Amino acid sequence: MAKIAITKTELVWPGKYHEDGTLREVPRVNLPFQVIETINESRATREAKKAPQNLSLFDIYQGKEGETFEEGWRNKLIWGDNLLVEGSLLEKFAGKIDLIYIDPPFATGADFSFNAEIGETDMEVTKEQSIIEEKAYRDTWGRGIDSYLSMIYERLVLIRDLLSERGSIYVHCDWHVSQYIRMMMNEIIGNANFRNEIVWKRKGGSANPKNRLGVVTDSIIWFSKSEEIIFNQRYTLESDEVNKYIEERFNNIDDQGRKFMKSPIVSPNPRPNLTYEYKGYKPPKNGWSIARNIMEQWEKEDRLYFPPKEQGERIYRKIFLNEYIGQPIQNLWTDVYVINPVANERLNFDTQKPEALLKRIIESSSNEGDLVADLFCGSGTTMAVAEKLGRRWIGCDLSRWAIQVTRKRLLDIENCKPFEVLNLGKYERKYWMGITFGGKKKDDHQVVIFQYIAFIIKLYSAEPLTGMQHIHGKKGRALIHIGAVDAPVTIDEVNACIEECLAVGQKELHVLGWEWEMGMTPYIVQEAKYTLA
Repeated sequence: MAKIAITKTELVWPGKYHEDGTLREVPRVNLPFQVIETINESRATREAKKAPQNLSLFDIYQGKEGETFEEGWRNKLIWGDNLLVEGSLLEKFAGKIDLIYIDPPFATGADFSFNAEIGETDMEVTKEQSIIEEKAYRDTWGRGIDSYLSMIYERLVLIRDLLSERGSIYVHCDWHVSQYIRMMMNEIIGNANFRNEIVWKRKGGSANPKNRLGVVTDSIIWFSKSEEIIFNQRYTLESDEVNKYIEERFNNIDDQGRKFMKSPIVSPNPRPNLTYEYKGYKPPKNGWSIARNIMEQWEKEDRLYFPPKEQGERIYRKIFLNEYIGQPIQNLWTDVYVINPVANERLNFDTQKPEALLKRIIESSSNEGDLVADLFCGSGTTMAVAEKLGRRWIGCDLSRWAIQVTRKRLLDIENCKPFEVLNLGKYERKYWMGITFGGKKKDDHQVVIFQYIAFIIKLYSAEPLTGMQHIHGKKGRALIHIGAVDAPVTIDEVNACIEECLAVGQKELHVLGWEWEMGMTPYIVQEAKYTLA
């Protein structure tokens, strides 16, 4: 391998550089989004869509809406590989997203399968990962930490380009990968733009392993695009430290029974213009910290404490407990708790984070109307909180289940604003097929199709079959047909498969497809039962 010219401290792993020592370029694929569904749109918009138009199975997202709700902005929930989604967002959204939070997998090798309860019964079903999800799993974990680092690195590079100049990126991780991600972000965004490593205590005591301490925290690594960032200081009343502070300091009670704390009104530096006697009380050595007119106003509002003069004390300001906003949030978060097993927000989604956690992040680094994104959106906590706080949002996940959970969660929010469900559809699948199985020559198209069919047959745990026009494999007694990546399976296509089944005396047919001709399911099921019976 050629020598790599390292000019700065960076994290290097197998696959980051080409054999000739050049850095591998991050794919920047721009594919069109398909509009699968528009939710909560106005009646006027629905009526306008009834006008005659030349549309395919799904509308193509045009990106012509404004940048505010008043100008017609619709929030976006996108199903697909977030690397392709990020690349496709760049055309319309480069430099426009004010806050991005991601909660990627923590390098634990987790797949996309999950357990789900059925209705209000105690029955659970296990949903295995789809073909696309299994492919993503292999890409992420196939080479262990090396492939994981490649996956995260590519996405962080595109996230940097999506951020606005005043934007922030928060990456939620744990001890498995926090050190790697911090070094990556130093390289991609710049160490000067590092803001904090937030430590979130996500649970209480833990049974310690034999040879180390128990882990009860996650890390949230916060970088900004530049020095000029959106930052709104938040305060807390919930931490143990604040509770102790309140107990020790708010130990005075006024004539109305209100608890208050005495706060000095002393200038830290000499201020001759603030050195005055007030109501017979001598000023501090450096003077008061406020002018006389403010002192008078506070007295009218009963916000001054006048100690007995014989004690030689000075005037204090009263800070009332019922008006106390708490202590400024620091980088150790012990006051945000994991979701209670019986909490209303609990969705039984393995990686679900509490809304309070996202509320703090969103309020700290965005304002009402700003654009927030979560590109590993999971159960949709970021989207739900952003919706409630009046932010615009974009959510993305590869898992169809995650998209369905998020969609339902949003619909349960009162007065949820209109949003679109998008995907890259056949364009994503066609790109994936070309990248995964593509040959180097233009005339390799048939080879690509053959390798694609062989891949799907293997994932389906079936055997390939040759010598038939429409049947591609066999599993047990069933024959198998594989639909194309860039076109829906049609009624004529299935009928042709049925005829081949009849010709070889087979009565069971499995058709694997990405999309289906509209209205074909009831017809084709009935036709197959009648013909193959």
